[in-house]
Amino acid sequence: MRNSGEVVVTAGSTEWVVLDGISFPSEDYAHRPGPPRLDVARINAADLGRNHEQQTLLFHYTSSPTALDYILKDGRLRMSPYSTTNDPRESKEWLFALYCGTESAPAGASITISMQLSAELKRDCRLSCFCSESVPRVAGPALPASTAWGRARMWAQYGDSHRGVVLVFNQDALLRNAATALDSRGSIYYGPVEYSRPRDAGDMHAFLIDYDRWRSIPVGQYASEHLAQHRAWLFFTKHADWLQESEGRLVLYSNTPGDAYVPIVGALMEVCIGDSFPDASLEECRRLAGEHGASVSRITWRNGTAIRVPA
Repeated sequence: MRNSGEVVVTAGSTEWVVLDGISFPSEDYAHRPGPPRLDVARINAADLGRNHEQQTLLFHYTSSPTALDYILKDGRLRMSPYSTTNDPRESKEWLFALYCGTESAPAGASITISMQLSAELKRDCRLSCFCSESVPRVAGPALPASTAWGRARMWAQYGDSHRGVVLVFNQDALLRNAATALDSRGSIYYGPVEYSRPRDAGDMHAFLIDYDRWRSIPVGQYASEHLAQHRAWLFFTKHADWLQESEGRLVLYSNTPGDAYVPIVGALMEVCIGDSFPDASLEECRRLAGEHGASVSRITWRNGTAIRVPA
């Protein structure tokens, strides 16, 4: 419905009607659970085992001031508020549709309920984002088998137009650090981001509210139940336009407000500096990387191909 009161149907089926791009259940809708996603798991330091065939590396693109003045100097990675992500699906307020079994919802209820539930689900949620890639576990440095340090669009968008760095972490070690440091702050989940098209079946169910259940329990309880069922679709899904990022995501649902940090001790493997990284900062970068037992390399480009060389 537009501000003028005009209702515009843009697509639909017997059970779903799409109004201005948002999917709503029709009067023929029969509720069925959406498809589950099993690739997002709660992490616990004791449960993190080691895969002897492959090791997963996590690549964090960032600017040189952020890397040198904060992450490397402080030895920790700050988790960002969920509202600061760059996908409008995540940063903008969610709009939920209602389905009613016994009683019709009053006019405007979906807007009011969406504001309440969206705020409840996102409150004190923090995350860290990485480009992830598995490489063979072999003796010696595993980085040459990877290519995730050479993503041109990632360098342009997150690496300060090649003036920044890519911090390369061992996934097992970093997740263990996160679980140990943040377990008392709430629940921590890690998994790959799935890239979906509009009106994916999992998405449609994730943004659907059982109005009868909503009315019968407190908002916080409903949010907990909804999160348990749809966590992966809500917090580990992005639009297909971001597919090239191959993102792995660490999410903390905190029970206390304030900043949250993941220690990088024992997890940092290498610091890859961009082709335009300032020469005046190179010695400091070497010193800080050395304090973490990590090497430094530079990513250069030849005819559009990324080349990793010692710095």
